[in-house]
Amino acid sequence: MKKKIQIGLSSFLVLVLAAQLILMQLGLANYGQEFGTYGQYNRVVRLVNEDSRYKITNHGLNRDLDWKNLDHLNRFYVKIRTTNDEEIEIDFLEDSSEMKVSNEEELKKIIDKKVSEQVARYNSGQAPRVVDAAR
Repeated sequence: MKKKIQIGLSSFLVLVLAAQLILMQLGLANYGQEFGTYGQYNRVVRLVNEDSRYKITNHGLNRDLDWKNLDHLNRFYVKIRTTNDEEIEIDFLEDSSEMKVSNEEELKKIIDKKVSEQVARYNSGQAPRVVDAAR
């Protein structure tokens, strides 16, 4: 009897863990994992947080919640305040090459390039400054 209870509890635990991994992979649960649907989003947010030149003021994502597109993001963004007190927004778009980069050094270069390009656009007057309402 004791062995049947142990087998039953073990089976239940394995099923619960498997279900949780499936939810995380499909993007139905986000715990900061750097794999599955939220992988690139969480990786970029972590890398920006680790960079002392930037402070995240806001971030978010867009995705279609239908069966065909359940496992990917359409877009995500990070609003950043630089050490020069400039507020910018960088975007990562569906099907772009940067959405597929997993190497952290390459991703840091992409983030820095996006920040530099956005600051240059603001300084040249080609783009309006992002104003964060929480400021």
